[in-house]
Amino acid sequence: RLDGERLYVTEANSHVRAVDPDSGQTLWRQDKLAHRKLTAPVPIPDTDYLIVGDYNGYVHILTRADGRIVGRHRPGDSFGILADAVAVDANRVAIQTRGGQLSVLSIRARQ
Repeated sequence: RLDGERLYVTEANSHVRAVDPDSGQTLWRQDKLAHRKLTAPVPIPDTDYLIVGDYNGYVHILTRADGRIVGRHRPGDSFGILADAVAVDANRVAIQTRGGQLSVLSIRARQ
């Protein structure tokens, strides 16, 4: 996904990468979620975060600037995340699990 400054991708091994869309240069790579069958990264509007889901049913919040993992949540059932998150607005994202549960998560910066 493109946020205007960076292109965010999930590699086959579930490393998340930020790429400069003009040069193709890798800006950062997050490998701590390797082999978790991640969804595509979704930038959350008007924040410095992006979100990915995994096969264990967790959603992970990463910083756009350097890919640090700053949050994790497991909504509902444990069947895994079915599809990419949908950014509702700057504070909420919608997540659907493989078990069919739809959750809307509130995203807040840590104080």
